[in-house]
Amino acid sequence: MLISTLSESLESSAQLGNPREVVRSSLDAFCTFIEKEPSIYRFLVRSALDTPNPISSRLVRGIGDEITKLLNQGFRLAHVDSALAEPWGLAIVGMGFVGAEWWLDNNEMSKDDLVDYLTQLVWGGLAGAGMDRIQPDA
Repeated sequence: MLISTLSESLESSAQLGNPREVVRSSLDAFCTFIEKEPSIYRFLVRSALDTPNPISSRLVRGIGDEITKLLNQGFRLAHVDSALAEPWGLAIVGMGFVGAEWWLDNNEMSKDDLVDYLTQLVWGGLAGAGMDRIQPDA
């Protein structure tokens, strides 16, 4: 369910052509899923972080692969070395998992604020690598 939700969000937001908006809408979809299904999310994350197994590894890899595909396309459009895509894709997954875990445990900010802060962090790195050179479709 989580991979499907994120895949749909990535595909639909990629149609917009605005890379920063792709980041934001994907993080929003991720956090919305977590907000609606906290028990499922906690089970998946704890499995992935505490006792890696084939299912949790496949989850992390599946989400990472979806992000990597999009990063590959973006880095190519920006004429940046696309070798960054896979490690950055997996790093974004890790950041999302740990940030969301903190958010669920502490409930110290709104979902929108969390999405804004994570977007700022991710987009800062991507823009610094050259993704900000991609012009949204007019």
